[in-house]
Amino acid sequence: MTLLVDSTHPRVQALYEKWGYEKRDEARPSDDSPLYAVMVRTLRES
Repeated sequence: MTLLVDSTHPRVQALYEKWGYEKRDEARPSDDSPLYAVMVRTLRES
């Protein structure tokens, strides 16, 4: 599972890390968008 978190909100990023996400990269989808942390979490098969 992948999500983007605004890099100016480190507490939100820390919350997702607590839930098992890892920051893999940073991305700026367009020139006028904020810088986002790319967060990834591996899902387990049941």
